[in-house]
Amino acid sequence: DIADLSGNVIPVAMRELAKRADSEQPFLARIGLQDCHTHYQDSDATFNFSYYTDKACAKDTVQPLPFLKDTPLMRSDLARYAGCIKTMDEQLGKLFDMLESSGLAENTFVVFTTDHGMPFPRAKGTLYDSGTQCACIMRWPKGFAGGRAIDALTGHIDLLPTIVDAAGAEMPEGVEGQSLLPLLQEREGFERDCIFLEEATIPDSVIRAVRTNRYKYIVNFVPGPRVQLAEAEYMPLRPELGDEHLAPRPRTELYDLETDPWEMNNLSGSGEYAGVQAELANTLHAYLEESHDPALTGRIERAEGEIDRWSDFYRRKFRVGADGTFDRFDTPSLAH
Repeated sequence: DIADLSGNVIPVAMRELAKRADSEQPFLARIGLQDCHTHYQDSDATFNFSYYTDKACAKDTVQPLPFLKDTPLMRSDLARYAGCIKTMDEQLGKLFDMLESSGLAENTFVVFTTDHGMPFPRAKGTLYDSGTQCACIMRWPKGFAGGRAIDALTGHIDLLPTIVDAAGAEMPEGVEGQSLLPLLQEREGFERDCIFLEEATIPDSVIRAVRTNRYKYIVNFVPGPRVQLAEAEYMPLRPELGDEHLAPRPRTELYDLETDPWEMNNLSGSGEYAGVQAELANTLHAYLEESHDPALTGRIERAEGEIDRWSDFYRRKFRVGADGTFDRFDTPSLAH
């Protein structure tokens, strides 16, 4: 169970896994790669910025994100982000080569996934697809054929039942989610028409959603800005973002993902979609009641001092002064 930048973690993981090449004892290795967190925007002098900068793609080849302003600094961040992904991909390639050469690959179930979407404004920390869609790649030569992309409503809640199923163990009582093996093995057994989402990262933010293949319905249970930038409030790109995100968030949001995949046009309250909205609202409310979600009671009380600790963390991490001044630019939104 190790986590660090891939250049530090992968060599250690390879050494540890090599020790198990001749053993019949099953193993579980959880390897955390932190390259794609926002280290490249950090001010830590010990971090090797040049490595990721060298890996970055050219800024003029970056495809801008439709929900963010296309600015030079945003393109630089996206280019470095691509460099982070490339670096991690190269390191993972070394790990997979080692599994092959050691004979472990055939019967090792590999799951590569992320814990949230892109670390950019209106992505991470939101319930838009840019914040909730996670990479998920699975490999098990003995168990299923590879080389396919599967389009299905799945979530991390399915990982445990999938691993238990693959191990041939008895499923513990109370386990939620479904095994993904039927999907992976191209057989019947996996059915789902919607998934439920919640935002629980940012203190004092209570958001829930239900997503089908076609639509997403979001409920914002407490007032707040349209988009909370979290750590992006304290980053160099902040002045380029403007203050449009500080407008009050709507109580409900509805998006047609087929015609509006970036979720830019809120259809909530539209007569044309009234039936869709009512159905999804009932589905979400029923699930929240069934799961005894405290969101139904309004604002959720946070642990004593939690919000202060978050604020202190961001101010220390990004060198923000008590007056809201960053050492490289002023951050007017901190006053809001």
